[in-house]
Amino acid sequence: MVVYPFSMRFHNKRMETLTHRVLCLSGTAAVLVVIKFVSTFMTKTDIIEQFHEDTKQQTPEWMNGPYGKLGVGGIVLLLSLIIPCCGFIGAKSNNRTCLGCFSCCNCCGGCLNFLQAILIILLMVAMGGVEGGCRELNSCPGIMDACKSMKSDDFALSTYEGCFDYLISMFPMAYAGLGVAVAISCCAVCFQCASAKWGRELYEELAVEELVFESDEDV
Repeated sequence: MVVYPFSMRFHNKRMETLTHRVLCLSGTAAVLVVIKFVSTFMTKTDIIEQFHEDTKQQTPEWMNGPYGKLGVGGIVLLLSLIIPCCGFIGAKSNNRTCLGCFSCCNCCGGCLNFLQAILIILLMVAMGGVEGGCRELNSCPGIMDACKSMKSDDFALSTYEGCFDYLISMFPMAYAGLGVAVAISCCAVCFQCASAKWGRELYEELAVEELVFESDEDV
C-alpha cells in the first residue's frame, strides 16, 4: 500500500491511476468555472462602474443593480462548483456517493452539450437555407420582421433587398461565432465524457475493494 499526497492510500495501480485522473479533471473543471465567472464580470464593465456608483450613493437596487447581479453570479458560481467538488471529495475520500454524483452529472452534461452542438449545426444549415432560398423578392416575409429593430447607414432596411443584404452581411461573423461555439461544445463533451467514464470506473473499483475487505474480515 503506497501513501500519496493528501494522505491518500492506493491498494492497486488501477485505483491510483483512476484517482489521479478524477482529481485532475475535477480540479480543471473547478478552475474553468472560476475563470468563466471572473471573465464574465470583467467583460461587463458597466456592472463594475455601476457598482462603484451605487456604492458611493449607498442606494443600490438589490435585484436589478450590481449587488443583485454579483449575488446571483456568486450563487451560480457556487452551484457550478458542486459537481467538481463532488469529484474531488469522492476521489480524495473514497466516497462512492460523491463519485456517483460526479459521474452521472457529467454524463448528463455531456449529452446536453452534444445536443447543443447538433442544434448549432442545424442553425448553421438553416442560415445557409435562408441565404440561398430567400434571395427572391418577398420570398421570405419574415425577413422584414427581423429588420424592424435594426438600424444601418449602408443598407435600406425599409426594402426587402436592403434588409436581406444587411442580414446576409452579418452571416460570416455569425458563422464564425457559431463555429467557435460548436468547437467549445465538442471539447466540453469530450471532457465530460472522460469525467463520467473515469468517475464511474473509480466508483466500481471502490465497490470491488469494499467487497474484498468484507471477505477478508469474514475469513
